[in-house]
Amino acid sequence: MEKALGLECFLTESEGIYGKLKAESRDFVVKERSFELPESENGKYCVLRVKVTNWETNSLISLIAKKLKISKNHVHIAGIKDKRAITEQRMVVKTEEEKIENLKIKDVEISFLYPTDKKLYLGNLYGNDFEIRVRECRNVDNVEFIKGELTEKGGFPNYFGVQRFGVVRPNTHRIGKLIVEENYKNAVMTYLCEVGPFEGEEVASARKFLKESEDFKSCINIFPKRLEFERNLMAHLIEKPGDYPGALRNLPYSLKTIFVYAYQSYLFNRALSKRITRIPLNKPLLGDIVVPLNRHKNPENELVKVRDYNLEKIERNIEKGRCAITGAVFGYATPIAEGVQGEIEREVLEEESCDINRFHIYGLPELSAAGLRRPLQVKTDIEHGTEDESTVLFRFSLPKGCYATSLMREFMKSEDIRCYS
Repeated sequence: MEKALGLECFLTESEGIYGKLKAESRDFVVKERSFELPESENGKYCVLRVKVTNWETNSLISLIAKKLKISKNHVHIAGIKDKRAITEQRMVVKTEEEKIENLKIKDVEISFLYPTDKKLYLGNLYGNDFEIRVRECRNVDNVEFIKGELTEKGGFPNYFGVQRFGVVRPNTHRIGKLIVEENYKNAVMTYLCEVGPFEGEEVASARKFLKESEDFKSCINIFPKRLEFERNLMAHLIEKPGDYPGALRNLPYSLKTIFVYAYQSYLFNRALSKRITRIPLNKPLLGDIVVPLNRHKNPENELVKVRDYNLEKIERNIEKGRCAITGAVFGYATPIAEGVQGEIEREVLEEESCDINRFHIYGLPELSAAGLRRPLQVKTDIEHGTEDESTVLFRFSLPKGCYATSLMREFMKSEDIRCYS
């Protein structure tokens, strides 16, 4: 199943420790390093520290807004966090301090920090600190071997993690491809009808019946109420038969965009897998495109092509962690590399019958994607310790946009993607 998500290989060769993530909430602890906003005595926003256990971020935002009787557009965050975890992050809320003091939500600790006149925006973070416990391991001694390999090879592959694609039903990237191709009916029907490998019989039966009948009126009430987005799609198509673009447009923006993002992520993963099998990730070649990294290891807004005259300097900067070789997150404006990396990127596009100009999505222009370039590899310091003969505790920090599960995948090499979720 990982191969179907573009995760076609590992960078390290040592046998994995297997095991499982998130057996308990306390096994996956994430602390965000967000931007510090200036304090303003009469600011109209409250800066909060929010620590939660087992909360999906968007659901929590909706509940906070409801309890404060404000629009959820007045609750601002820097990043979306894992649901099955203990997470700590900043939130900025347009409300009064006394209302925050009376805000009580189960499994949520909210602390008022100070008032500000500034908002947080998605991406306004430096990264995240992780404390991750892997249970039911088989070969805990192999951690040292894998750490050594990652150090020697310059870091771990910066794959988009399995949760990018949906773990219960990992098909978001294929829906995204259909949207990019402007095949809106098939995109909607795939979302509604495709049965995931880990879905229960009730949901599977409802999806199969809809696929066979395409009768939205008959099917809307046999879909469980928890499938709110599917039911909303069907309600739109009952009211406006054949309006598949309109049905997609009615989905929440964060859900609509994840489809296209997931397709871009799949293509990136495929190209990264090809690079791993052909040439080292930390060895720049002529034609590569590298990006400088700031002190938080996040990419700067500058791309540099590797040429004869700068090759040695770039090699030194990669060794020191000051820059990284990039791969394409394809979009209509993404620069394609030259040399071997360029061959890989064009090969993936050809194999997937993908024209990057199609990321101009004229039927749903709000989903159009310009694309970017992303580091192929991430270097981080990893601390670990064994709690017993089958449990390993890892501590590390990652720049924003990087997946802890992609690092843990190199250590675990599990046979079931659910072990990462």
